[in-house]
Amino acid sequence: MKTIVYIDGYNLFYGCLKHSTDKWLDLYALFSNRIVRAQHPSSEPITLKFFTADIKAKVASNGQDAQLAQQAYHRALEQLYPDQICIIKGYYALDKARLLAYQKPPDKTARVDVWKLEEKQTDVNIALEAYRDAAKMHAEQLTDRRQSRRLIR
Repeated sequence: MKTIVYIDGYNLFYGCLKHSTDKWLDLYALFSNRIVRAQHPSSEPITLKFFTADIKAKVASNGQDAQLAQQAYHRALEQLYPDQICIIKGYYALDKARLLAYQKPPDKTARVDVWKLEEKQTDVNIALEAYRDAAKMHAEQLTDRRQSRRLIR
C-alpha cells in the first residue's frame, strides 16, 4: 500500500528528542522500516514530508552552530533520499509579548516583557499537503508521526 508520511519536525525534535543526543536521525529509514512497515507490513512508504523551520541563530542555545548543524542535516537527508524526502519549511516569528509574571498567587496586573518565539505555517502546511495528496490520489495511505492513520483508500 503506497504511503506518504508527514512529520512535524518541531514536535519531533523539541517534543521527543530535546534532551537526547539523537539529532541526526535517518528519518526515512526510521519511519519506513521501524514504524510504517511494522504497523502494516504491506505499506510502501513512497514519500516522507518533513515540515520544519530554519533555526533563528540569535535565539538558539548554540547560536550560529545550531543553524549550521540544521542546514547540514537537511542537506544530508536530501542527498540520501532525493526522491523520497521532501522538506517543507515554515518560519519562526519572534515577537515582543507582555505576559503574566511568575508569582504565587498569579496577579493579572503583574506583567513582564518577553520575547515570544513561535513556529509558523507547519500545521497549515501539513494539512494542505495531506489534502492535495489525497485529492490527487498520490497514495493509498497518509500517515503522521503520532500514529498510522489510513486517510484514503
